[in-house]
Amino acid sequence: QIIDYLKDKGYSNESVAGIVGNIDVESVGSFDYTQKEIDHYDKNNKPIYKKNGGYGLFQFDGGTKKYYNDYLNTSNKKDSMESQIDFMDEMVNGNIKYYNKTDKKMVPVLGYGNVGEIQDTFLNETDPSEISLKFSEIFEKPEKGKEHNDKRSESALSVYESFNPR
Repeated sequence: QIIDYLKDKGYSNESVAGIVGNIDVESVGSFDYTQKEIDHYDKNNKPIYKKNGGYGLFQFDGGTKKYYNDYLNTSNKKDSMESQIDFMDEMVNGNIKYYNKTDKKMVPVLGYGNVGEIQDTFLNETDPSEISLKFSEIFEKPEKGKEHNDKRSESALSVYESFNPR
């Protein structure tokens, strides 16, 4: 469903694979839009969720979670896989903005430079692994030391290979 939805939005196979590689890592392989961030596992291997932790396919947290909830309210949408992907798409296209007091204008949450860079990556990069890393750096912004870039790359390449079986 996620792959089809991203393709329907116009993302290339390489970009779809890069994004899905990130979703795989962020959702701990569940691909569940209601996935909560796991802090640790108890002695029975039951997940203990992080208080005020990440949520969803992209593990929205902090300010991004607030922007997502605002997006749901203003667009009159309910939380869903589609809504989370739509929000991500709006973010990377620079359409989710905030008022910058210094510049006295609305600016993209990701920043103009990052929006341009991720767009350029989606349009011109042909390596799904590189797309996954750039998406992680610009959109996901994982905690230092917890990037799991090897898993993001491996998952992106695996997804991409599934599009073109040998």
